Amino acid sequence: MGLIPMVSDTVVDDMQYTRENASVLSNEKKGERMEVDPIESQHEAELLAEFERRRRARTLMLPTDDVQVKLKLRKLNQPICLFGEDILDRRERLRALLSTMTEDEVAAILHTEEGFVEKPDEETTTWYHRGPAALRVARVAIADFSLRRAKERLIRARLNAARPPHEKALARQEAHKWIQQLNLHASQVADSRPVAYCEFAPDSEHIDMVFLWMAAVEAIERARYEGRVMCVDISPDGKWIMSSAFDRTFKLWTQSEY
Repeated sequence: MGLIPMVSDTVVDDMQYTRENASVLSNEKKGERMEVDPIESQHEAELLAEFERRRRARTLMLPTDDVQVKLKLRKLNQPICLFGEDILDRRERLRALLSTMTEDEVAAILHTEEGFVEKPDEETTTWYHRGPAALRVARVAIADFSLRRAKERLIRARLNAARPPHEKALARQEAHKWIQQLNLHASQVADSRPVAYCEFAPDSEHIDMVFLWMAAVEAIERARYEGRVMCVDISPDGKWIMSSAFDRTFKLWTQSEY
């Protein structure tokens, strides 16, 4: 006869307890796999949203005209230009703003035709009026002086064009040699404030006379410019002095006035 193994009650209880614990542990492990950490889930959602925003930003068709880009930014209540921002940076800023909006909002912004308000056309009708006789005399004098100078300039240009190349090269060398021999002859303090411009009289008779400079300055000061004086020029005959300033005005002075 075969032997029948005998198992005590204690061993049976231990085996049953082990099976129950193993079942509980298995259920707990399954529960851990099914549960999701809320912090990790939120972080993953933010990453996915950022990837989606970048994908949408790459697919946006933005205007290439900088004026239109500024109009779109203005419509979004954004500054049209930031400090140190160039055209490309401004366009990318618009892209980043639109990528956070819905498709309907983006379509409403991009597909709206806008432009600057056109100003009414100014009247361009040519009209004439009879000027004084002094105006005609001044215009004739200016034209006569300008035409004579233009004729002389054309004659010099034709003669220069007809010169052989070696003569032109020799003339340039002589001019360069003469420039190298230039030295400072004198230095004059013109004013206590910075001087922007000076002019010599065409007759070369008043170059060394300070009183003409001082008289011209006093005349300009009497003109009471609202802005600082920009330029002073003397007519070729030395009878007129014209001064201008940054307030967009100019004054014409006769020889008797200075």
